[in-house]
Formats: sequence, structure tokens, C-alpha cells
Amino acid sequence: MPPRKLSKAGRYPANVFWNDEDDGFIAAAPDLPSSSAFGRTAAEALAELEQAIEAWIEAATAAGNPIPEPSRPSAPEYEAGEWTEELMEDAAKISYRRSSPR
Repeated sequence: MPPRKLSKAGRYPANVFWNDEDDGFIAAAPDLPSSSAFGRTAAEALAELEQAIEAWIEAATAAGNPIPEPSRPSAPEYEAGEWTEELMEDAAKISYRRSSPR
């Protein structure tokens, strides 16, 4: 199956977290003020957030307001081909977080 083309809304970073009060997941787009969504699962919250981002962009466009570009997370700078102990430690941390039970 070919990879799915990412929509403009899907290019914005998202923060997803569990909310005890709502008994579900909240997804928020930090680049777009007040853009958030709820879901019973993290995937559902992200799907709802994509729709919320599309609506946010549509409303901002209609009002003539600027639409910020999606931000990029900062990453450590490494020279091409450089494999340092620091990079290996970073990879181990990422691998551990992905394999840890939630």
C-alpha cells in the first residue's frame, strides 16, 4: 500500500495526553491557539484534532488572519556520518520509550 499523503492539518505537531477529568485523551496543536480535540483513544483524539485544525485554518483564512507554519521539533545537530556515544544514548532512550508499557 502506498504511503498516505499528509494533509496540511497533519503537518502540525500534536501533544496527546490522558485527562482523568474527561476520562479520555486530549490532543492539542501547540502552533494553533485553542486548537484541541477529545477522543476515547489517542488515535481518535488525533483524528478529531486533524478536523479541528482544518476548521481552524478555514476560520483564520475567512477572517483574514495569518496561519502559522507548522513548527519543527529541535533535534541535536550531528555531522553527516557521525555516530557518537551521545547519538547512541539518544537512540537507546527512544527505543526504551517505545518498548515500555504505558
